[in-house]
Amino acid sequence: QTIPTKTITTKTLKADYPIAIEFSGWNTGMIAVNSASDVILNGEIRNRAGTTTITAGDAGVALAGVSTANRSIVQNNDLALITSRDLTLSATGSVGGTLNSDPARSIQTALTGVLNASAGNGNVLVTQTIGDMRVGAVTATGNPLAGTGRVILNSDGNIVADSVASLIQGGRVDLTSENGGVGSIADPLAVNVGYTDNLIDRRFYGLRAVAAGDIGIETQAWSGNTDGN
Repeated sequence: QTIPTKTITTKTLKADYPIAIEFSGWNTGMIAVNSASDVILNGEIRNRAGTTTITAGDAGVALAGVSTANRSIVQNNDLALITSRDLTLSATGSVGGTLNSDPARSIQTALTGVLNASAGNGNVLVTQTIGDMRVGAVTATGNPLAGTGRVILNSDGNIVADSVASLIQGGRVDLTSENGGVGSIADPLAVNVGYTDNLIDRRFYGLRAVAAGDIGIETQAWSGNTDGN
């Protein structure tokens, strides 16, 4: 007599082990534009949480025989807005330069961090379209009598120093805050301007500041104004 049997074996396999996921890269973005020639801004640059650097006349990327002198960063139209945390603009010519026969346009920004800008032989023109403009080092080198060496900063909000080392310097400096102040009485903004003893030429030098709130500015002697006038 045969008695059938059935054996049932049950096995389990754990199927809910955790899966480790690791993201590579950076927490913030970086945009760097380095050109041996002019940099022409035709559209938006968006880098809300990162650092943006734009250089015109960069000798480090120039081909043999290409001149990097008097190269500018040009705002080609009103739609070219730079949105970033920190922004550094460097040019051997102007920041906010001319293109062909078009007039110079101010570089349009929407920054939440610090602005640094330098013009090697020209002017610096920057407009902060919303909020405060926090200044690091903004300098323009040139001859005001020839239309260079001028810094023109406009801001929707305050124009303030980012640190004790912050400085605005040029033969002629124009600062305008539409809805805030320029520096403050308690924390003045360091601004160095040019000076001449020639009364006829003096209008090309010096400081002009306009604000809805307080204006607090301090100046010191430098190579363009040895007496700190």
